[in-house]
Amino acid sequence: MPDLQVMRSRMVRCSFLLAACVAVALPAAAQAADLRQSDIRQIRVGLPLDEKSAAGLKGFACAGPDAPAISGWSDYRQCPANAAGLRDIRFEFEEDKQLVQFADRWEGTKIAGHPVVLTMAVTDDGTIDALRIVTDAEASPYLKKKAYLLSLRVREHYGTEGWTCADLPRDPGESEIGGMFVKQQCSKTIEGRSLKMLTKLFRGAGQEGKTYEDSVSVVVTRASAS
Repeated sequence: MPDLQVMRSRMVRCSFLLAACVAVALPAAAQAADLRQSDIRQIRVGLPLDEKSAAGLKGFACAGPDAPAISGWSDYRQCPANAAGLRDIRFEFEEDKQLVQFADRWEGTKIAGHPVVLTMAVTDDGTIDALRIVTDAEASPYLKKKAYLLSLRVREHYGTEGWTCADLPRDPGESEIGGMFVKQQCSKTIEGRSLKMLTKLFRGAGQEGKTYEDSVSVVVTRASAS
């Protein structure tokens, strides 16, 4: 069997947050259970940042302008703490170099095929307090087109029931694009986590041609104790 066919036979289609993973270790049933409980890959808000949760991740860096570089996840305390005492850390997915050479859809950090920028907020004792997922505005137009559709995969991952959504009002100068106008804020609480998602698809004031709003932002935080 050719090498490409071998690799394809080992790939598992992962729901939402494992867009480019290659399954080689866990049984399928156990893997599916882990994905339902996680936010992205092994990361779940409310659990520690450690070797297990950081497996398959790379590119750890302090978030924010002029922030110091760090060599790995364990150096998170070198990142400056914000007013809430949390340290914001950027990170990326490790690429499978064998897959990247066959198609650019396996290149870079993507969720369900959409290029994303990932940031986690970590407490001083190493607990992941929050996670932010934003479609990458700097990605090539080809890869970032229809970014708003990522919102559908988020709903699939966390369950389609129990969301509270509101259509936000248009600001002056905002208009439809391709007959569509989406400016929606959604929220949900699930298993000790609060989710907030903002989806945009419209033409903003002064935008024209191929310039328009098309993005999804997801913020996962620890739910407040009631």
